[in-house]
Amino acid sequence: ESSLRRFKRGTSLVIYWALGGLWGARKTPRFPPRTMLAIVIAAIFLVLWYLSVFAVVVTALAAGEIQMPGQLEQLFAIFGGGAGDGTATDAAFGSDSGPWQAVLCQVASFPVIVLLLGLAGAGGLEKISNAASYTKAYLLDEPTDNGIVGVRAKARQRVVDALREVFAQDDPAYDEVYVVCHSLGGASAVDALAQFGAGREKVTLFTWGTAMGVLALQSDWVEDESDTLITHTPSIAGWIDVVFRQDYMASVVPISPEVAAGQHPGKPVVIAPKLPYGSSWNIDRVHEGYYVDQQAVKML
Repeated sequence: ESSLRRFKRGTSLVIYWALGGLWGARKTPRFPPRTMLAIVIAAIFLVLWYLSVFAVVVTALAAGEIQMPGQLEQLFAIFGGGAGDGTATDAAFGSDSGPWQAVLCQVASFPVIVLLLGLAGAGGLEKISNAASYTKAYLLDEPTDNGIVGVRAKARQRVVDALREVFAQDDPAYDEVYVVCHSLGGASAVDALAQFGAGREKVTLFTWGTAMGVLALQSDWVEDESDTLITHTPSIAGWIDVVFRQDYMASVVPISPEVAAGQHPGKPVVIAPKLPYGSSWNIDRVHEGYYVDQQAVKML
């Protein structure tokens, strides 16, 4: 992606996640403190990244490495001119000293921000932003590359096709079907099973480390589909929701209070097993630890 496109994508992410339901629901039981901490840290890194880009641009302008567009140069002139020393800074900002110039020089003289952001980027800032971007596209069902089918619809259809293939086996027919999903796959599986219908009563669903509880705060359809899967006839045979307490990217599956108070065979049973030894220091290893957790695998 070009720098401009990345900047636009980052800005849209900040607006979407900051102004959505997550902030207002931060005090609800469904929002684990560990998840809030992870979101705040990611937001701080993102703001620092913006500042570092700004510092690089200002430094390049001051050094005469890049030319400021005429309209932008006029805008800077409104707030104040350059330092008046005849350097390349004056060529960019004018010769009169001004408050705006002072601020720009202070930012430009802060290369440590760039160093910090370089270290942060090496630690996975790009990975965080890509995950946040895809999750936003999924929740909003934004069009895929072909511009026709939405991301959510495409993922749901892939699961529905797999279910149809399983239930089409007549010789012998399956008496029990187990659907296992991890992370964002939980939303896809629930979405597909809620739409599937016939044969659903044979399905036991295992959700491992999904963030559906947090996603439901951002998009209402996540909880609606969970309720549909539990209450509509036929209901699924059972639902096991496995969540590590140390998993920053996981939360309990969302269901409405009315459904939680009722008697439904498909209502989620939450299991919080002990984290596998040696995984607690690494966020990725914690989030993927369900595949090697003895309690989770034994239940399956």
